[in-house]
Amino acid sequence: MPPTPALEIQEITDLIASYLNGKDLAICARVSKSWRDIFLPHRWRVVRVGFSFEEYLGTNVHFGPDRDHIYSHRHLIQDLSLISELAGLHVYQYPNLRRLMIDTFGIITAYKHNPMDRIDGTPSLVDLELSGVDFVPGFWEILSGHPHIRNLALSNASIKADDTPGFWKMCMKLKGLRMRNFYFRDGVRPRNMVFNQMRKLDMNGADLIRDAHQLDLILQSPKLESLEWEIGRLKGISKQASNRPWPLIRKLHIFSYAEDMDWAFLLNGVGANPWNIVDLRLHGWGLDKEAFRALSVHFTTLVKVDFRGKWDISRMSLDVLRFCPRLEILKAWNVAAKDVVERGPWVCQRLRELKIYFRFSPSEQSLQPLVFERLSTLVRLEQLTIEYPAGSTDRDYGLDFRLDCGLGHLASLRQLTDLTFDMISDSLPPFPQLEMEDVTWMVDNWKKLKRVKGPLNGDKEVKAQLVNVFESHGIDVQ
Repeated sequence: MPPTPALEIQEITDLIASYLNGKDLAICARVSKSWRDIFLPHRWRVVRVGFSFEEYLGTNVHFGPDRDHIYSHRHLIQDLSLISELAGLHVYQYPNLRRLMIDTFGIITAYKHNPMDRIDGTPSLVDLELSGVDFVPGFWEILSGHPHIRNLALSNASIKADDTPGFWKMCMKLKGLRMRNFYFRDGVRPRNMVFNQMRKLDMNGADLIRDAHQLDLILQSPKLESLEWEIGRLKGISKQASNRPWPLIRKLHIFSYAEDMDWAFLLNGVGANPWNIVDLRLHGWGLDKEAFRALSVHFTTLVKVDFRGKWDISRMSLDVLRFCPRLEILKAWNVAAKDVVERGPWVCQRLRELKIYFRFSPSEQSLQPLVFERLSTLVRLEQLTIEYPAGSTDRDYGLDFRLDCGLGHLASLRQLTDLTFDMISDSLPPFPQLEMEDVTWMVDNWKKLKRVKGPLNGDKEVKAQLVNVFESHGIDVQ
């Protein structure tokens, strides 16, 4: 049996098409009829069309294909983004459309159309994103009858009080909901509703929605797995959050400005199901000892942790390294070098990515080799970022990536592909100077290294020589 031609194998054509832009795909589709059949669906699978403001011209400029071509190929379109308003497109039907994004934010109301004009003609639609849209009366009742929509993203819009029952009815069908700058403060509270299908919630800029409504939506979603939540007034609902049962959330990202006890109340509520949280991100202000005590019940399950907020939790960040055996990714604020030395060994042998800043006072430079030695235990590390925290006013030194200071301890990091380092604050020039022996050691010991970012040497000629060594080994220097 003769072998199948490569371009008749779906996996191969999909891979080829992924490397081609729209113009390239259009050229391929004109080569022959067989190539047209192969590449034309890829050309029209994803379409973005509308207007963008070009500052240098001082006017809006149209982008994307014209209306006639869209009409001719509408049956091939699976992902359609309409940026601003393009007259005529709202009457077309897209029978195989899976994702629709409509952005009319900033457009004069007279030029907007009822979104239902588009949605009615998209029976296969699963993902819907609406920004700046004016919802006509009854919109949500009609939308809740759509057979397949499961993911909804809303931004720069509002709901009237009379429409909230229809909105909550629609939410009961959703698996994913994202709300950004989405406003409604009145109407029906969803306290007695159950959102059994909801798996993912993302509420950002949600001060525009009553706190109680937000908490109801979260706690009335028993199968919720992922929560990204920005809330400004955690204090008003923290005790309620602690007293009511939480779903088994696996991904928890929270941004808030709150007192330590308010964080603790919230985390105690989530802590009723301590075996489930895998991905944790806490940003904002106020996290301290009480909150961290509530958080510690999750240490055995945490895989990804992000603590890059406005707080000083040096020892707490190190405790994550000490007591989270499944940890693979840690992004934290600056950590005092003396805390690294004084606290116990790290158990996170699975760690693949570490973003942190080790802080040394001028009198603590002798601790450099000890910190390198502790880092050497992370033998699976692939990405290491030792970066001075943006906006910090500390006057301390960072980890010094030279052999004289203990760099040699890191020979065990044989999986390292990405290295970013700041050795000192910009406010304390000159930074330590890497020499040829330091760079040669890196390329000899880290065979998988692909990218390096950081100060190398203040002398331009020496720096050029160091960069040349990296690049001669296929390592990109930024």
